[in-house]
Amino acid sequence: MAEMSIDFDDELFNELKNHENISEISDKMVAEASPIVVKALKTEIGKHKRTDELASSVKATKPKRNKNDDSYVVVRPTGKSLSAISDSRKT
Repeated sequence: MAEMSIDFDDELFNELKNHENISEISDKMVAEASPIVVKALKTEIGKHKRTDELASSVKATKPKRNKNDDSYVVVRPTGKSLSAISDSRKT
């Protein structure tokens, strides 16, 4: 699995903690970042294609919340191919 490390200024987190609508802000942040992940995944899948079905089916879900109240989106292939195989099973 890929790893990513980002350094943020502590002041940014302190400011975010003081907002009443932090849930709304985090949903927006995750939603705005998801197209970047979709594009990257489509690019990587496109390198291994026989058809364009799988890459074109990659989509992000709407922001959701887990049991810890963290925002997240799922980026994955969706739908079925012409051969009726679920696109998520092709990966």
